[in-house]
Amino acid sequence: MYTEIFGIPFFSTKLELDKVNFSLKKEFLSLEKKNKGVIKSNSGGFQSGNLFFDDKKYIFLKDKLLLEINNFLKTLTVKEPFNIKYYPFWVNINRKNNYNKWHCHGSHHFSCVYYVSVPKNSSRIIFNTLVLHKKTCNIKYTNNNILSMCDELYYNVKEGCFIIFPSYLEHMVEPSNTTKPRISISFNIDIEQNYD
Repeated sequence: MYTEIFGIPFFSTKLELDKVNFSLKKEFLSLEKKNKGVIKSNSGGFQSGNLFFDDKKYIFLKDKLLLEINNFLKTLTVKEPFNIKYYPFWVNINRKNNYNKWHCHGSHHFSCVYYVSVPKNSSRIIFNTLVLHKKTCNIKYTNNNILSMCDELYYNVKEGCFIIFPSYLEHMVEPSNTTKPRISISFNIDIEQNYD
C-alpha cells in the first residue's frame, strides 16, 4: 500500500475573466503611477498598500474568487458550517529583474494569488519544502514528477490563474525576464468555525 503523510494542499484553477483582467490591469498600472507603494517581500517592482474587496469595482472578482475558495475548502473536507474571513489584498507588479524574496504569511490559514497579467518570459512562483532533510539528502529519483519528493516546486502561471496554498508555505517569485508588467493580487484568508 502506498500513501502520503503530511501532505500539503495546493489548489490551482484558471478563471476566464479577460474583460475583468483588462480593466484591473488598467486600474493597477494607474495605481502604480500615483503611488510609491510599499517594500515588503518585493525587490524592485511595485507592491501596493492594502486594497479592499468591498470596493464596488472589486466585488465581481471577490465573488468569483470566494466561489473557488469554497470549492477548495470542500475538497479538503473542511467541516461545515464555516466562515471565510478574507483580509485586504495587495497588488504586485514586476518587470525585468524585479522579484519577490523568500517569505511566508504564517499567521493565516491560507494565502491566495490571482494573476491579472502574465506576459511571456515573466517569472514563476517557487515553493520551498518544509522538510529540512530533503535539503540535505542526495537521493536521485527516476520519476522527477513526484511532487512530494521535490526540494522546490517551480510553478508556471498564466493570466487568469488562481492559486491557494497554506500560508506557512515559504515561497518567492523569481526575477522577471521581460519589461512587460506581470500583475498579481495576493491576499490571506482564515477559516472560522464555531462548535460551542
